[in-house]
Order: sequence, then structure tokens, then C-alpha cells
Amino acid sequence: MTQLSGQLAQNGGDGLVFLSEPSYSPSRDRVKAFIAQKYPKARWFMHDTVGSDVHERAATAAVGQSVRPYYNFGKASVIVALDCDFVNGEEEGWRYQKGFAEGRKLRKADDAMNRLYVIESLMTLAGANADHRLRVSSSAVAEKAAQLANAVLNKGQAQDKWIAECAKDLLKPENKGKVLVIAGERQPAAVHILALAINNALGAVGNTVVFHQVPQRNEGSLSDLAQALDQSQIKTLVIVGGNPAYDAPVDLAPKLTTKKGFEVIRLGYSEDETFAVTDWHFPLAHYLESWGDARTSDGTYVPVQPLIQPLFGGITELEFLARIGGAQLTNPHDIVRDTFNATVSPEENAWRTFLHDGFQAKSAPQPVQAQIQNNVVTEALTAAPKPPALSKDNLEVVFYRDAKVDDGRYANNGWLQELPDPITKIAWENVILVSFKTAQS
Repeated sequence: MTQLSGQLAQNGGDGLVFLSEPSYSPSRDRVKAFIAQKYPKARWFMHDTVGSDVHERAATAAVGQSVRPYYNFGKASVIVALDCDFVNGEEEGWRYQKGFAEGRKLRKADDAMNRLYVIESLMTLAGANADHRLRVSSSAVAEKAAQLANAVLNKGQAQDKWIAECAKDLLKPENKGKVLVIAGERQPAAVHILALAINNALGAVGNTVVFHQVPQRNEGSLSDLAQALDQSQIKTLVIVGGNPAYDAPVDLAPKLTTKKGFEVIRLGYSEDETFAVTDWHFPLAHYLESWGDARTSDGTYVPVQPLIQPLFGGITELEFLARIGGAQLTNPHDIVRDTFNATVSPEENAWRTFLHDGFQAKSAPQPVQAQIQNNVVTEALTAAPKPPALSKDNLEVVFYRDAKVDDGRYANNGWLQELPDPITKIAWENVILVSFKTAQS
């Protein structure tokens, strides 16, 4: 890779583009900063197939600084899920489940359970647990969110009885500071901003919703990458993980698979669709073979430790990027140790404790005091489109994260395919679900 690194360094990395998956690794951020110094003209783009970063993007836009929301379901008396299957289909689902279940336990005779309102387009596990469920099309969720926000923020009377009763419950004095409104990953940023605005107006920010400072993101989107490809601005495309030739949007995937005058270098786990269009392919080590680190959703600093050495000569993301950048230190263990030394302590005992405990005690940052900007909320309210009229001639398709194979990345795992879907109980099949009435028409 030394020869390759030398080629990329020409002209400060002009035409050099990185496409990577989301990461909250301090070590990767440090290696990325080193690459930016060596290749000042290089550009970074991020590819997230399921849109799990929408919570961070919406919160950052709403408060005007780079923050990430942290949701405390266990502290909520009233929960409103806007097309959000927090029990099964969200990135932080395991933590949301635990908090939600805590609010359903009755420890004393006079205890009250939390109440769950769900607006959704599919029958989900969250909807199955709801006390009050409203089924609408996915495109209509934004309109319902705007109606709920108007009823709460402006004390307006909602025409929809379901929305009016939900707003009435949220506005009860005994629920002040103990409500939680959360939007799902499938919904646009405007719906997330409205959810944050409702939380803010009801005193939930600082209790059921807290904001943590995160590094400012400077990666471009896939649409930005598509534009760069159209304008022939790319000489070398470095793909770090993922399989964009398989899961990129339909208007971008052909541009990646039909190369026009640029070289593709890829770090990937298998010989898949993207492998077929690469000039250089490096084997990615499994995460159980990799050294690394990360920040959890509340900002706690944790190590990623391998169980075994790489079986088939795979390299980790940290090593790959360090070698691409021509760094002297390329061993992933040493990179993580250097990050720990710089951010926590250079002492050996501190490092051993970090590895033994699996997290750094008291490393989570204090929540930041942030206010929702009124102009952003106003824009979100006015941006809620009126949903189109749906019929047998104008159907709406909803793609959701599968409980077994996620976005399809695990489809080659037959053991996972054996698991039944938690709602439909279907195993192995990939079906289109429609109502009986729609099927008849």
C-alpha cells in the first residue's frame, strides 16, 4: 500500500474521494484528521442506508450546534412515536426497549404505567404495544406531526379527534417534563424537528431528551457524491466498508458500477456487488477480529477488542485508513492506545482498567443546554406537505428494516433467514404486504 499511498499524495489528493459508513470512533476521527492534513484536497462522503443519522442531523439543525439527542424512555409517562418502531426497528432499539419496559412495571399499588401513542404506517412491535394507535400512510405522518405540534405549541384545537386527545394528554400539568415524542428513522428531518419542538415546549428537554455535543460532521451526502461523479471531479474513489453498488439509491448505483475515468479502491468484507467494480480490493477484518473504539449514544468512551486474530489476513478500517494516509503508526491496537493516551491517560494501569471494564468511567460529557430555534420550527410546520390521495392506482411503498437481515446486508446468512418475522411470522420469504381490500382491488 506504500506505492498506492504515494500515488494518492500527488497534487494534495486532488480528485481523491472517500465514501464511508457512519462512525463514532475517536480513533477514526483522529486518522481522518491526519489524512485531511496530508491530502488537503480530498473529500469525504457518508453512506448510511437506513438513515440512522437523521436524529443527529435534525437536532443539529434545530438547536444550531452539532449535537446528538439522547432519549430516556424510562423517565417518560407519556410517549408518542411518530412512525418509530423503537421496540424493533431503530438503531438504539435495545436501550429504548429497556426504558419503555421500566415504565410498564407496577412496583406499588398506586403506580401508573406509561402511556404509548403510536402513529405509524405499518404494524410494528411498537404499535402492537400501543395504548392508542393511529394507522396512516407513511407520507401522512408529517401532516399528523404538524397537527400535533400546532395543538401543543399554539394551543390550537386539532380537527382530528385522535390528535386532539393525544395533545390533551401531553398538556396535562402532571406530565410536564415527563413526555417523550420521537420520530422514526424513515421520517424526514422536519418531522424530527417537530418532535423536538414538542418535547422542548413541554419541558422534556433535560429530562427525557438530552443533547450531547458531538464532533461537527463535514462529510457530504450521497447526492453530493452523485453530483461530483456527474461533473467528473473524481480521480480515485476509496470505499471504506459497505456495499454501495448493492444498496445505494437507484440513481447513484449505476454511476458507481459503470466507471468513467476514475479508479476504485475498496475495503470490503466479501466479494459482493461492489467488489465486482473495484480496481483494488482489500479484505476487511470482522469486527470480532478488530481493535477499535467508539462513543456510545450518551458519549461514554468504550474500547472494541478482538476475540481472535484475523483468520484470513483481513485488515481493520483504522489500519486501512492509516496506510492510505501513509502514517508511520498503522497497527490498530497502537492507534487506539494513542487515542486513549491523548484523551484519558498514558498510564498502563489506566489502559488495563479501560480494557477490563469495557468502558471509561465518567467519560460521558455533560448534556449541553440547547434551545430549539423558533424559525426552524416554523419552517418545519410549513414544510409538512399534504399527503397524496392513495388508491389502487396510486400506491405508496414503505421499505423497512428487517428484523433478521436488516437492510439486506445479512441476506446470505441462512440461519438468520430461518427466524420468523416478529409480526407476520414469515420465514425465508421476501414478500410485499398489502391489505386484503387492496389485494382484491
